Formats: sequence, C-alpha cells, structure tokens
Amino acid sequence: MLMALLVAKLLDLIGFIIAGTIVLFFKSKWGIVTSGAIASIATIFIIQATGRSLPPDIIASVFFAGVIAHSIHAGIVYYIKQLFTKKKSKSEV
Repeated sequence: MLMALLVAKLLDLIGFIIAGTIVLFFKSKWGIVTSGAIASIATIFIIQATGRSLPPDIIASVFFAGVIAHSIHAGIVYYIKQLFTKKKSKSEV
C-alpha cells in the first residue's frame, strides 16, 4: 500500500508546485527535505480542507509517502536551480 501511495504522491502536481516553490527559498541541501515535509503537511491540510477526509489509519502513511515524493520533487527543482545559477556565473566570468 505504501508503494501505491508513493506513486500517487509522485504524480501529485499540486505537491510538486508547493515543494518546488518552497525549495527556491533555501540555499542548502537540507531545504530539499524540509520543503518535502512542508509540502506533505500542506497537501494533507488541503485534502482535509476540501472536505475529503482521509481515514485516520492511513494518514501517517500518506505523510511519509508525501515526504519522500515531495523531497524528490524538491530535489529536481533544487538541482535545476543550481544548474542555471552555475551556468549564469560561468558566463559572467
């Protein structure tokens, strides 16, 4: 079941946008995991706010799958940002 939740969270576009936006404000690599956790909490709150409640027995699984998946999303955005900033600094020299 955890693998199915992980695949569903990897395909979550809203979580990708949230994690990608948050990681842009961090300069260290710890921002990847931090933005993954924040995005996971935010997506759970969004689901609960829309009235679609999650069963209490799977909320922890959804959270941990979300942290892993949104950390992957944040890592992708972080390294794309690093790629562009390094190219920009090399072209200025």
